[in-house]
Amino acid sequence: MGIKTLERLGRLPVKKQSVEMARHLEARDANARRQAAWRANTRRGEALYVSQGYAEARARRLCRIERTATAELVEAYTEGRLSLRQYDQLSKLSSYRKRKAVESDRHKERAQNLAAAAIGSVLAQKPQPIDLGLIARTITQSIRSNC
Repeated sequence: MGIKTLERLGRLPVKKQSVEMARHLEARDANARRQAAWRANTRRGEALYVSQGYAEARARRLCRIERTATAELVEAYTEGRLSLRQYDQLSKLSSYRKRKAVESDRHKERAQNLAAAAIGSVLAQKPQPIDLGLIARTITQSIRSNC
């Protein structure tokens, strides 16, 4: 039982505490039985109509998104740099904001790759104590020199 439930039961008169505790436990067991029956139902995950299936809904969603998506956005999605949800959210922006979002994503990805390369080069030298300041300076220099 939860602390709040026990605290609420503790405020009741002693004679009513056992009755309320039994009622609470029975309600909890009934809820557990109801949930078990729901989980055992094999049809709970099936769609009633074919048009409600995930594949059909995804196809309709992609069709709707592609009507308003810019070429940069479509390219980013087909390359796998955007999830379907991100693709959907970005498609609702203005054309200028779509291009800026994709460009910003490319800059972030480039900076992450440069940072990973800088960390790899510092760790390849295998200094015994790892100098995090040296790694930070190397990352900063790498990003500044490539931008």
